[in-house]
Parts: sequence; structure tokens; C-alpha cells
Amino acid sequence: MEDLSDLVPGAIGSRDGGKILINSDRLTIKNGAEVSASTFGQGQGGNIQINATDVEISNSFINASANRNKNTFSTGDGGNIEINAQSLRLTEGGLIVASTASEGRGGILQLMPLK
Repeated sequence: MEDLSDLVPGAIGSRDGGKILINSDRLTIKNGAEVSASTFGQGQGGNIQINATDVEISNSFINASANRNKNTFSTGDGGNIEINAQSLRLTEGGLIVASTASEGRGGILQLMPLK
């Protein structure tokens, strides 16, 4: 994914963010691209699971946050992100986010090495 591409089964209002499952030998997310299961309202952030030998996130992000709209009151929890990979590189400001901008709890970020 690159050049501002989006993979976003997110939600607005009280709905929960969607679920994303990516299985790949190599996953590169760069140049402003986004993989996001976040919400813009009161719902819970969605869950993201990535299974890849090599993952690179460059000037882009993976996001499972709840309530990305900070002007909306919400109690939604951030979603969980699980990355199963032999190699994970974050470059040029690449981010992995499972937060909340409200009273909810942040999600869980789990990094698991492939064998």
C-alpha cells in the first residue's frame, strides 16, 4: 500500500470499527497509506491482525483507535493490533496506534515473532 491509499473498515457513530486480517509474505505500507479499523464516534476500535514474514511501515500508520474525533464524547476502547512477523521496521515516522481519545482504555499491541 502506498501514496495515501487506505484500507479502512472504520465506523462513525455508535458502531464498532471493523476487523482486518492481512496474510502476506511481505507487507509494505508507505507514503501516507493507512490500515485503520478505528472509529469516529462512540464505538470500540476494531481489531487488526497481520501475519507476514516482513512488515515495513514508512511515513504511514496502522490504527485501531477509538474516537478519533476528539470533539465527540465517548467511552469506546481502542482496538487490538497483533503483528506476527520475523521483521518489523518503522521508518520515517511510521506509527502503530491502538489508543483512545476519550474515557475508554487503549487497545493492546502484541508483537509476536514468526519462527
